[in-house]
Amino acid sequence: MKKSKRKLLLLFIILLSSNHSLTSFSQTDTVQIEENSKIVLIREDSYVGSAINYTVLANNEEVILIRNNSYHSFECKPGDYTFTIKEDKSTALNIKALPGQTHYIRFGLRTGFWTSRPELMEVTENYAQAILNNRRIRKIENENTRFILPKNSLGIEVVMGGGIRSEEVIILDNGGTASFSYGGGFGIGAQYAYQFHRNFELKIGANYESSTLSPRVKNVEMYFRRAKAGITPRFVIPLRDGETMRLKLGAGLDYYFWNNFKLHEPFTPVSITHIYDKAFGYHGEFLFDMNVGSATTFYYGLKWNGAIFNTNSPYIPVHSFFSNPNANELMLLLGVNFYF
Repeated sequence: MKKSKRKLLLLFIILLSSNHSLTSFSQTDTVQIEENSKIVLIREDSYVGSAINYTVLANNEEVILIRNNSYHSFECKPGDYTFTIKEDKSTALNIKALPGQTHYIRFGLRTGFWTSRPELMEVTENYAQAILNNRRIRKIENENTRFILPKNSLGIEVVMGGGIRSEEVIILDNGGTASFSYGGGFGIGAQYAYQFHRNFELKIGANYESSTLSPRVKNVEMYFRRAKAGITPRFVIPLRDGETMRLKLGAGLDYYFWNNFKLHEPFTPVSITHIYDKAFGYHGEFLFDMNVGSATTFYYGLKWNGAIFNTNSPYIPVHSFFSNPNANELMLLLGVNFYF
């Protein structure tokens, strides 16, 4: 009986010792897991340098290709980091990333007389959130993140150029001449476009143009003004990733519906005003288009317009230059598109 009691007592002591050692191990050897830090890189929407993307480095390792009007966030281990720009390593920002904290870095451009240089600066949470709360700013998950403009756009443009055919119509006092062309001159236009595919869009637009004497003559007013509406299927050629720059090549038909010719000499009874018949024309255009905002692009290029007008008016000279004018022209276009 005594032996049994001794065995039970011995077993009890062993169990107590084992439990005490396990408890001591768990209390003394628990591993504390340190929280990561979070970095948010922000690039605000800006016209200057909007078409250029920059690679951000952290301790000489690539983090992300930052684009206009975008941000990127990532987690990292706490510690010291030096952020630089791959394209301009003279820009450097040192940050001590703290556990469980979020650090905000703003990417900007210092505009100089000739060039603009990138810069990085740490900003407060309130400053950063004011930018991030803008619904137009876009998040970059990784290098494969693509930004796509909305499919609808409205645009305005100015055009200027010269007519293919011109005639000398006035002899000046100094022995020179003033020429007139039914094509060329100056104009304004508006357009709507819808992009069906990354490589195809359809545009409808209206333009108003005016051509006059060259050079201008003080005592003679002579001009040809016309309005037209047109439709243009366009082939879109993306440049680089196609998100910031693209080429557009198109051709289409025009309908000229108000074609007004006027010749007036203020100091004589000579005054002729005539409306030419409505006419169909054609055009071709080649444009370079680039982003200047999150939903705005600027474009420029060349446009060829062709049209011939008719009239049976007895007040227009019989010469074919006036009775059947050729309004073929080569124009320079400058415009802005707003996407929605």
